[in-house]
Amino acid sequence: MGVRGRRGQEGAMSPDTPKVAFTGTKATMLATLYARAVQSAAPDPVLADPWAVEAVAALDYDFRRLRTRRTDTVSVAVRARTFDRLALEMLAREPGAAVLHLGCGLDSRALRIGVPPSGAWYDVDYPDVVDLRRRLLPAPEGEYHLLGASLTGSAWLAEVPSERPVAVVAEGVLPYLEEGAVVALLRGIVGRFPQGEAAFDALSRRALRLAALHRTLRATGAALRWGIDDAGELEAAVPGLVFVSAPGIASPADLAKLPWAYRMLVRIPAVRRMARVLCYRFPAVRPSERA
Repeated sequence: MGVRGRRGQEGAMSPDTPKVAFTGTKATMLATLYARAVQSAAPDPVLADPWAVEAVAALDYDFRRLRTRRTDTVSVAVRARTFDRLALEMLAREPGAAVLHLGCGLDSRALRIGVPPSGAWYDVDYPDVVDLRRRLLPAPEGEYHLLGASLTGSAWLAEVPSERPVAVVAEGVLPYLEEGAVVALLRGIVGRFPQGEAAFDALSRRALRLAALHRTLRATGAALRWGIDDAGELEAAVPGLVFVSAPGIASPADLAKLPWAYRMLVRIPAVRRMARVLCYRFPAVRPSERA
């Protein structure tokens, strides 16, 4: 597809070339990195991400093992651009917010849209992912923090000052967690901060079962665990969380880049509901009500 890592290129690799051996959920971040890089290098890119192109070129990894198709690269890039837009919209409403970019992986979102001048940015992922990220991606300008921690723990939240509102962005992350972990994570965020907004993608329970057949998931051994059929389920599970909208992901121009059969499928409402972006907000609460 015109973009590849050091593995497969001619010539000896430098001892400083990052070599990765991630499997399971962590390996999926390599698939999305590669998809963004392929699209960024395309003649008419869905997403401009030169940092992804540079990261792929720097890694000692054979990306062919991920079995990524052209359709996958377009859909990943479209989703990334959608979350960029949603993050910018949240920051436009609350310029002083702290962005909580959960499961950041090797995503250059903070570089693509910029850290808000009066706010802050927290990229959060596993410690070994964070270590690799430091080697591959530059830190953006502004108040930027990189936290190495599992989202299923709560200690990392204590490192984020609780005075600011937050803008939570979790792209391609929550479906890999157990339902209880998703609820606990959202309860922790809603309980700690005075107010905020959250945007994340979610699969229906039926889609969760079908996703096990996806080529990349099978290649990496990753497993999806959490699905939701009604956005109101989280309102009931997380006091204070209020559903706002489920914005569409692909514009007509984006759809035009996909195969005809795919374009026909996404016209079916039941199919569109299988994978959605969900947006929530949570209002200010008194300190005595915080978890």
